[in-house]
Amino acid sequence: MMPAKWIQEIRPALIAVGFLQMAGHLLGPPLSFHTRSAIFFAAFSVYLADHFFRSLWPLLVITSGAFLWTGYRADPLRWPVIAGYILLAFAYVFPLFPGKKRLQDFPWARVVAVVGGWALIPFILKDFSFSTLRLLYVLGIAATMIPALIWSDLADAKQDQEEGRLTWTMKRSKRQLTWISNGALLISCLCFSPGSLRILLPLPLLYLAFSGYLNRHPQHSDWILLWPFVGSSFF
Repeated sequence: MMPAKWIQEIRPALIAVGFLQMAGHLLGPPLSFHTRSAIFFAAFSVYLADHFFRSLWPLLVITSGAFLWTGYRADPLRWPVIAGYILLAFAYVFPLFPGKKRLQDFPWARVVAVVGGWALIPFILKDFSFSTLRLLYVLGIAATMIPALIWSDLADAKQDQEEGRLTWTMKRSKRQLTWISNGALLISCLCFSPGSLRILLPLPLLYLAFSGYLNRHPQHSDWILLWPFVGSSFF
């Protein structure tokens, strides 16, 4: 793969790091290098398993081992929660259900897995417990992931149709998707309105500002999800 292609391929892992890093940046506790590395390798391993399992399985073995090593040296983690994420990843990627179906082949289960899976990432940290601000953070990220999922489905619509996969997005009209997306982004803006969370406001606002462009080019929507990584790294 060319370097530019690799940057695109590691994007989901950087998004995961950003969601966890931003939670630590705003709400504590501060994250060590090993913790950020662990979430990077975990997310990258899931991505490799989902897209390149047969062709890049040796790399998958390396990244999985790197996750275990960095996770062992990381900040205190909730390993039962991590075990739950691992089971979720296996169910999402591999055909473990009757009819050789994966979790992502069930429309509503996929929505819950994607939205909840991304929003609840901070709870792998042992010191991350519920508070009002943390609840707003989780709800805001979950609301933001709804339009992100819609655009992701639109970008993959041709491949999904070829594979006979019916997604939640396919069942709704363009007008319905617009209402759902804009409503979720407004909820996200409200969740990120309290002072300490305002650094996250560009996330839904960028989606709202570029919604017309993303409707035409949905494959670029995930780049906006890098804002938590950028914001927590440089601001």
